[in-house]
This record gives sequence, C-alpha cells and structure tokens, in this order.
Amino acid sequence: MSAAPIDQIAVHCAASRAMQTVVDLDGALDLAAVLAASRAIAAEIVLESLAKKVVSVVIESAGAERGCLLLSRDGVLGVAADTSSADPRPGMPGSVIQLVTQRVEDVVLGDAAQEGPFTRDPYIRERRTRSLFCTPLLEQGRLLGILYLENDLVAGAFTPGRVEMLHVLSAQIVVSIESARIHAELEDRVRARTQELSAKSEELSEALRRLGEAQQQLVQREKLASLGALTAGIAHELRNPLNFINNFASLTGELVTELTVELGNVAVDQSAIAEPLADIRDNVAKINEHGKRADRIINGMLMHSRARASAGGPTDINKLVAESLSLAFHSVRARHPSFRVAVETDYDPALAPIDAVGADLQRVFINLFDNALYVTMHKQRAAGSTYLPAVRATTRELEGEVEIRVRDNGSGVSEENVAKLFTPFFTTKPPGEGVGLGLSICHDIIARGHGGAISIDSVPGEYAEFVITLPRR
Repeated sequence: MSAAPIDQIAVHCAASRAMQTVVDLDGALDLAAVLAASRAIAAEIVLESLAKKVVSVVIESAGAERGCLLLSRDGVLGVAADTSSADPRPGMPGSVIQLVTQRVEDVVLGDAAQEGPFTRDPYIRERRTRSLFCTPLLEQGRLLGILYLENDLVAGAFTPGRVEMLHVLSAQIVVSIESARIHAELEDRVRARTQELSAKSEELSEALRRLGEAQQQLVQREKLASLGALTAGIAHELRNPLNFINNFASLTGELVTELTVELGNVAVDQSAIAEPLADIRDNVAKINEHGKRADRIINGMLMHSRARASAGGPTDINKLVAESLSLAFHSVRARHPSFRVAVETDYDPALAPIDAVGADLQRVFINLFDNALYVTMHKQRAAGSTYLPAVRATTRELEGEVEIRVRDNGSGVSEENVAKLFTPFFTTKPPGEGVGLGLSICHDIIARGHGGAISIDSVPGEYAEFVITLPRR
C-alpha cells in the first residue's frame, strides 16, 4: 500500500477539529506519530502479519496494556491477533463485543469494573478491568472486524484525543485489511492457477508420451508388415524353383534305382558302374535332404511373415498364456507321443485384462513354450530317464505393469549366446531345425509393439527363464 493515501488521510484529519484535539490533549501523540503508525500498518500486506502489527502499533500508540483484533470471515468473528497469548486468563468481555457487533458503535469506559452497563460481565468482574476501548472496523457499512483495547492499571487511559487517534488509525487498518485480503485472494488464485497449469502440463506430457509410444508402435507394425510382405514374396519366389529341385531329385533317385536294376540284367562289368551309380544316389540324397531343409526354412519364414493383427483391446493375459501353453504342449505331443513333461502354472488371480494385441502376444507365448519344450525334450534324450523335463508359466500383477515368466529346466543358454539371442537369424538349434527369427520377432512384438521388455535369466545346464513385462496403458 503506497504512502500517499495515508498522508491524505492524516492531513485531512489534521485539518479537522478532532485531530486538533489529539495534538492539544497529548503532545506525544502528534501528527508525525500518527503518520508513523499508519505507515507501519500499511507496510504489511500479509494478513497474519498485518493483524499482529495492528495490535502492536495501537497498543504502543494508545497507551493500552492489552489489545486484540477480531476479523470477520464468512460472517463469523475470530481472533486474528491477541497480545494476551501468554496471559493465564485470556479472553474478552463477551457483552461488550456483542454490543459493538450489534450496534456497530464504540464502547469507551474509563473504569469498566466500577461504572457503566458492563460491571457484571464475568470477564470484567474477574479481571477488574479499568480502561476499555472497543470499536468496529467498517468498510462501506460492512463489519470487517473489531479492535479491542484495555488497561487494567489506569482509569481513563483512553482519552478523547487517543480515541480520535484510534479512529484515524482504524481507517488505515480497514484499508490495509482489505488490501491484505485482496493480496491473499490473488495469491490463492495464482497458486491455484499455477497448480492447474502444472497439472495440465503433466497431462500434456503424458499425452505426448503416449502419442510417441503409439506412433512408435504404428511405425513398428508397418515395418513388420512390410518385412512380412517382403519375406512372403521372397519365400514364394524361392518355393517354386525349390519344388523343382526336390521333385527332380526324387525322380533322379528313382531313375538311378531303375537303372541299377536294368544294368543288372545286362552282361556288363557291374563293378565298373556300381561306384558311379552309388555316388549319384548319394548326391541325389544330399540334394533332396538339403532341399527339404530349405523348404522348412521357407515355411518358417512364411509362418513369421503372416499379417499381424493391428487392433488392440482388453486382453486376459492369464487366459492367453494358458491357451498358448496348451497349444504348444499338444503340438509337441502330436509329433512326439512318448514325450512326457511336468507342466506347472501359477497365474495371478488378481491380474486384470490389459490393452494389447492378443494375437501377437499369443505368437510370443507359443514360441517361448515351443522352445522350452524343445530344449527339455532334447535334454531328456541325452540325460536319459534320470532327468524329468519341467516347464513353468507364471503371471504377476506389478505396479503399473504385468509380468509373465516362462521357465524350463533344460540345457540353459550360455552368457555368450544370451547377448545374441534376440538377433535375427541367430539360433542355438542344430542346422535345419531352426530359422532364427522366432525370438527376434518376439522381441519386436513385446518391445516395439507393446512398449514392454523381454529378457532371459539362465544358468547353463540348469535352467532358462524368459521374463516379459507389459505396461498398463
């Protein structure tokens, strides 16, 4: 609050008869003192500090022993500052406060305990209050608060001059209270607006992050779709000549067999042609073997290049993992009826559906279960009956994400191979049994397609455990 309005008030009051009385009756309470007190009050803009300053200044200026400032909030008066906080008998004369509130006028008593209408007030009677001053603080007829002063040592402490001085200060107090409240309201609005903007900023950042993830997933799906189309095209183009190679290799083998039979009926030196015919038969067998291997690779490429579902939605992970495990298990049992494996499951019953592409995740789970069953079956063949194959599937609800674990007690993965496990066309299977695309595509589906992560924990010769985490979006 600037000093100009204060000066104008003080000068205007100095020109009045009331202000002249202040100066005449008590020389210590001169114009300079009033201005100093007004400036001290006007310097505070925080309501709590202002209330304390008001009480301190008016006590010092008016010769009071104790002071209290009550302020109205939502029509209810409450103590804003009181110098009697350390007094073992705090309080105020309730009848005086009630009269000032109702009539909106001053109460000035020279000896409250001995004269006037408040001698029976419990507070005044107990404390033997002498000088008492209580005035309403008004702003355009509206009660802002009440200023209460008392002096229990001296009677008639609040002289007319001091009362007029307090009226002058009351005008500054009202202005300062209004300014402090406006300042507090503005600070509250600024704080609320800042919090609102901060919340909006966080929401915007989160929206941008989700948009970035969605864009990345769309780009990845487009890449996978393009790669799938390219792979399918190449595989189809290779399949035609490969079919000719396999067919003609088979026909050539049959012709060699027929030629061998026919030559057996001809009187020729069989030893001279037996070895070349055997070499031809072996060569044709190798051509046929590797042709079929190439055919399996192409079939694998075609399987991985199938179009992926692009539409996501609520996906029950427990159900999807259980179905994938069942499909993989029965597929292996159909090819190897004698294979036995202990299957363990531990699905979190509290696991809620997540937003995901179910068809893509099912390919990942089937691939992992296929690999687990494959390695345990081959370890059983090598270890014999002392080894019992086991595969375990686990799901867990974590904070903000879902965890899926696929564990087997097979041969494990060496530390060297772990680093290359998700590299395209890398495989630990023997030649002809693996394409090396399965785990690479699993990684793409989990990491790029769903914003999750896939890793492996393994001890060579003991176990391997794939860990998948999928975020809730």
